[in-house]
Amino acid sequence: MTERISGAIASLTTPSLARGKLVIVAVRSPEGVKISLRKGRRGPKQVNVGALLKRVAGAVGGSGGGHENAGGASIPAEKLGELLDLIDQEVGRIAGSGG
Repeated sequence: MTERISGAIASLTTPSLARGKLVIVAVRSPEGVKISLRKGRRGPKQVNVGALLKRVAGAVGGSGGGHENAGGASIPAEKLGELLDLIDQEVGRIAGSGG
């Protein structure tokens, strides 16, 4: 899979998401890892995907962004595990606090 279709794969899977879930697609690229993150209509309403990716990708030496329901990031390959942990922590904090 090329990094160019990671967003399409992520978007195609969002209708089947369980309530409160996000979908993450990670694909190796020449620059490291390309992340696509999507929130379906039943996703955690308090989570802004673009803002979340901007924060967590920056924290691991990458860059990211997007909008309310979809975003993307590029990160160093060796930071993927750390990024996934940060996403999990942030979503838990945001959704758990009600805002």
